[in-house]
Amino acid sequence: MPIWFKVVKKSEDIAKVCRLRHKVFVQQEHRLESATDYIVDLYDALNETINILAFDGDKPVGTIRAVMHNPVGLPALDHYDFGPYISKFDSHCSCFGWLCVLQEYKNYPSLLFGLFKMAVSELRKKGQRHIIATVHPPLLSLLKRSFNAKRVGENFKSGELKVPMAPAYIDTDNFPPRTREVFHDPERSIFHDSNIRRIYHEGEPIIKKGELGEEAFLIMRGSVRSLPEDGNGNSIIPGPDDFDPLGPKDLLFHQGEVFGELSLLDQGERTTTIVPYSKEVDVMVWNKDEFLNQMATCRETALDISKFLGKRLRNQINPKGSLIADILPILTRIMHDASNEGKNDMDLIWLARQCGVWPKILKDQMVLWQRDGLVAHTEGRIAVLKPKRLRSVIAKAGEQSGNA
Repeated sequence: MPIWFKVVKKSEDIAKVCRLRHKVFVQQEHRLESATDYIVDLYDALNETINILAFDGDKPVGTIRAVMHNPVGLPALDHYDFGPYISKFDSHCSCFGWLCVLQEYKNYPSLLFGLFKMAVSELRKKGQRHIIATVHPPLLSLLKRSFNAKRVGENFKSGELKVPMAPAYIDTDNFPPRTREVFHDPERSIFHDSNIRRIYHEGEPIIKKGELGEEAFLIMRGSVRSLPEDGNGNSIIPGPDDFDPLGPKDLLFHQGEVFGELSLLDQGERTTTIVPYSKEVDVMVWNKDEFLNQMATCRETALDISKFLGKRLRNQINPKGSLIADILPILTRIMHDASNEGKNDMDLIWLARQCGVWPKILKDQMVLWQRDGLVAHTEGRIAVLKPKRLRSVIAKAGEQSGNA
């Protein structure tokens, strides 16, 4: 099972956060001393605090904390004077800290990025733009590459942690190209936020045919494919360069779509194997009880899932139908973000995988847009020639999506 992430809500999970801090900072890294088996401070008691846990199966392996503006203050200000820098901001700051990962998981780059991403995503949901932090200097390159973080001062020695730290700032309105796409969650979700996210990489099965279904998934970013079968009923596993359909039941699901719900509805076995189609896919996860409870208690949710299943059946009957129309809002937005106002070109295969569309269908669309002068398409690379017109396409696609 891949690493998964959870926004802490229950006291039992808060206890796991505090004990994980102790295990990392006291037992493994010997940075702090503690007479108890946990590390906690007054900021953990605030309503404005968000703790996030990363798990490998049932094992907590990493955590990070985000704190929004509050009457008590921000932990980052206890370690560094950000005052001269943040005084010019037009709104309050938030911060993150208490990042820790078990020693044996230090070399999992997706774990560190996942924790940072989850913290920044939760702050963005709360309308927070300005984020400050004091971080270990080697992490600055990751933060700069992923979030356009800026160093705002020289390294300093943290008296409490006894290690060098660097002051950093993130503007959530100024992410680098492609990273902006990472933070565009679906505009509307059928279900309430489960606060649980999981990231799968290509080659990792998300659902296996024949297993009992215990979870349903919503695609937050990327896409997945439902694998066809050979004559013996075995799933046909795609090779590393198989980005075209392998058979009539090789179906794609894109951002905003739910999958895995059928086994929860009829209590039957999984009918197909589902794997990532994009290089990685970020999904929100609901267990069976949460899924069925929302279906039973919310008429709108039950109606939406019925409409969704009907649309899926229609697309299976007529797979070419309105596929481009369905993914047009996603396609245009990702192209706009990745092109950085036309400054960067992009790979057609990468774009197809991010959007959840077969390359041939996407190529046909690019040919039409090339005739219209919107893009240039040569040797599998796409360049946006008219960013302003692309923005108008995005706006129109958004209106059509909202009216659907």
